[in-house]
Amino acid sequence: MTPLLPVALSLTLLLTGFACAYVAMAMVDNNVARGMALAIGMITALQGPAWGLGIGILLYLLLIGFRSEDNLSLIRNEDKTTEESSHVSS
Repeated sequence: MTPLLPVALSLTLLLTGFACAYVAMAMVDNNVARGMALAIGMITALQGPAWGLGIGILLYLLLIGFRSEDNLSLIRNEDKTTEESSHVSS
């Protein structure tokens, strides 16, 4: 039983990571937010939570900034148009 324990734990960790990534990508609504979520997740995993939070705030201010709701709705509409055109072409 003991030799299989590391394999079972590794498999559990791998499946949990996949499930978390799948849920995280489903929660965001545009490509900028998807990229930010991916970058923050990688930095948090590699450097730690303080770095992840700091870089996350910095990325938010650089990429999204202090945009008004009108600009955010334009970004969402552009992403929906891009997704619709990719579904039509495939």
